[in-house]
Amino acid sequence: MAYFSKTIVIFIICLITLVNSQPEINCPSTPDSYKTQQKYIVQLTSPDVKEPHFEMLESCYSKTIVDNSYPPTDDYNIVRDDSFGTFICYSGWFGPNDAAALSSRSDVQSVESDSTYSTNAKKL
Repeated sequence: MAYFSKTIVIFIICLITLVNSQPEINCPSTPDSYKTQQKYIVQLTSPDVKEPHFEMLESCYSKTIVDNSYPPTDDYNIVRDDSFGTFICYSGWFGPNDAAALSSRSDVQSVESDSTYSTNAKKL
């Protein structure tokens, strides 16, 4: 019986240590409502910050991260990873306050509103 008790105590200590060792995700303010959202392109500072930044998007904004082979969508919950090489960027729907909060983060290089450009009346 003593062996069983020691095993449970060790298991609980390991579990507490594991939970405490998880990095804390600091969420920005409450996300904007869907009614105020528009599409933004966000560029990150380096490949090293990509994974924790995407974890923050999933945790704080309830976003689903997909790669650029995912079909185009206007789903407000989808963030498209458009990264290639060392150019790390994504596009997704955010409100103006969310965009401002993202742009103030140290892992974000720029946040720009997505738009359609045209030359000679042809959309690009």
